[in-house]
Amino acid sequence: MNTFHHITDWKLVSGPGEFHSHCKLGSPCKIGQDGTCPMMLLLATYRSIGLWDACDPKHRACIPGNPCTQTEDKFCSRIVFLVKLQHMYGTCGAGNTGLACCPSISEEERCWLFPSCPPCGVLTEIRALVLIHRRILDECVPEERFSRTDIRHLENGLAGYLRAYEVRRGMHIDELRNQTEDTYRIEMQYARGVDDYDLTVGKHLRQTWLQAVWLRVTTMVADRFGFKYEHSCA
Repeated sequence: MNTFHHITDWKLVSGPGEFHSHCKLGSPCKIGQDGTCPMMLLLATYRSIGLWDACDPKHRACIPGNPCTQTEDKFCSRIVFLVKLQHMYGTCGAGNTGLACCPSISEEERCWLFPSCPPCGVLTEIRALVLIHRRILDECVPEERFSRTDIRHLENGLAGYLRAYEVRRGMHIDELRNQTEDTYRIEMQYARGVDDYDLTVGKHLRQTWLQAVWLRVTTMVADRFGFKYEHSCA
């Protein structure tokens, strides 16, 4: 297992996005380039890791401990997804879902959905809620004849989950960046053989270099337009 992978590390190799601005998830590529279409690749990723089936809007009411609302089976893709989410990050639901033991989680699922990182578990849960709400609006509104009030509630819910995902993702990225900087600082401290106080020398040198670059640029601009630039060392 790649223990350094995080949900924030999702990468899709695709073609230039500006050429696919009208492509939609679940529909063929508008310019006939399915192999490099970002939306087609995103859909393929959702399907390959099981997230697409787990977020089928027809199963939105399925929860662990109760039969599937569509098939009456104990375990549909939605229920299995929630059981695995609980097993990885919360109170394991194996005791009250009919499972004799904890569910097995594949390496691909650990990489894309359930890394050994609690903040990533929160992001996976919110991502699933975003996907379900998006698919309800796209797939269920015409078929189930939702009222305008229902649609407005769904749109508000989707906006809230999108905002929550944005905020939590930003917090996690900042946390990971800070951890990286802490590791770098400790490594440089060891490499230089100095204490924390002496590490400020490197910072001072960088500030001096930036000041020199700024002085050079401002002098060139002043000369170009005939201004007189006086540099103050204060």
